[in-house]
Amino acid sequence: MEKIISVVIPTLNRSEYIIATLEHWREQIRRNEDKVELIVCNNGSSDNTAQVLTDYHDKNDFFEFVDFQECVEIEKSFERTIAKAAAKYIILWGDDDLPFPYLIDILLGYIDKYPDCGLFHFNRLTGYDKIESLCNLRILKNEYSTDVIEYSNVDEFISGHLLDATFISSLMFPKESMTMQLDTSRHYGYNFIVPIYYGAINRRCIYINYPLCIQRMPIKRAWAEKSPLYRMIGLPNALFDMEKLGIIKDAQSIWMQQANSTKDFWAVMLQAARYRKFYRTKCRQINKYQYSIRRKIYVYLIVYLFPDFIYDWSKYVFRKKVNY
Repeated sequence: MEKIISVVIPTLNRSEYIIATLEHWREQIRRNEDKVELIVCNNGSSDNTAQVLTDYHDKNDFFEFVDFQECVEIEKSFERTIAKAAAKYIILWGDDDLPFPYLIDILLGYIDKYPDCGLFHFNRLTGYDKIESLCNLRILKNEYSTDVIEYSNVDEFISGHLLDATFISSLMFPKESMTMQLDTSRHYGYNFIVPIYYGAINRRCIYINYPLCIQRMPIKRAWAEKSPLYRMIGLPNALFDMEKLGIIKDAQSIWMQQANSTKDFWAVMLQAARYRKFYRTKCRQINKYQYSIRRKIYVYLIVYLFPDFIYDWSKYVFRKKVNY
């Protein structure tokens, strides 16, 4: 029988997290094994992730394990992991996130209800992580007037869920979307979103209000150095390319209102102070999408003058105020 859902997990240096993630998947994958597959792809981890997964896989046959020896950039890791999927729909899952026990059962029900859907996106809980526990869990969106919100076109969907839907573990999309031949080379870290949205043109997009997973927010992130590159260059590049492709109508408005607020700007850009050597060559690209002289000046000040500890201090302040 053809599988309906492929859950694919690219992982890098997550030996502390990956088994807990798989344990949360195990029962619901076994329960739906005729309809669902789970594939884990190691991205050439430098810790003992490969050995941990090999040992676990020897005792558990509910998932497939692919051990890639070469460590590649995040977009290439996503691409080769998705290529292993065989089902009609794909969930590209974060290696440290936790699914709710009936996530698969619920999504299979929505696939039956909305067979022509171009994209499913669902609510989540978020929490700061100390490896052994999740702290300060909160629900991302606290709106329950309906079980789902139906969007008749992808532009309406993006206008309401741009940043929420860049969290990969909250998306389910048709595999055919990833066969689109599109140039995403400038979408650093967000290479996956344009093909998904392009494939959803002229199709319904469904947002599920019920939270179906927990987003861990660990202190150690394999891609921390590249975060400002992804968010301040890759994401707006992707947005403006989507406007050119006719996916959205007003990229600048969406960018400024949803992803480049004052809070967003400082929370992301302060990370660049830690990696100033890398970002000194990126200031002009970042400022392409900053529309005030003050912001443009701040970019140079942060990258050239702010000390490293400013980012650590800012994380403490933000965590005290909001679960960012």
